[in-house]
Amino acid sequence: MNKNEYLAGAFDKYIYANMPADSLKEVILEVIPNIGHLDIGQDTPLISSGIIDSFSFISLITAIEKRFGLKIPHTAWRPENFETLADITKMIKLVRKQDIVPVSAESDDIEKERADSLSRLMKQPPRILPRQTLAEYLINHNPLKYSAVYSFLFRIAGINVGKR
Repeated sequence: MNKNEYLAGAFDKYIYANMPADSLKEVILEVIPNIGHLDIGQDTPLISSGIIDSFSFISLITAIEKRFGLKIPHTAWRPENFETLADITKMIKLVRKQDIVPVSAESDDIEKERADSLSRLMKQPPRILPRQTLAEYLINHNPLKYSAVYSFLFRIAGINVGKR
């Protein structure tokens, strides 16, 4: 076999023979041990059904990297790549072949918006807040703000509070 056949996937059945769906199920059960009673199939939704939440998502990525000896690029850390066992298997195959995991145009737009927002924020001059007097600080931060004692104490100090 030559390079073209290899790239076309002729060896996939040998390369990925050590990655059965049962192995992925084991990884998921390691990350989330309380779901042993669920029957997880190739097309069982993991993220949208709530089996994998935001906290276990990162744990799942780490466990997959450790189990299969690969590094999943951050561009592949999207929920649609981890929705089902079939999606995870497909994503692992792409990472192992070192193909670029497709990035949606939406995520490109989000990254561009973040960069633009950060650059606008960095260009703004720093805001300097005017210093408060002690009376202003007490008026704004006193827990007795709406009590009669509060008003009485400020009236004694010569500070008008309220409608007067």
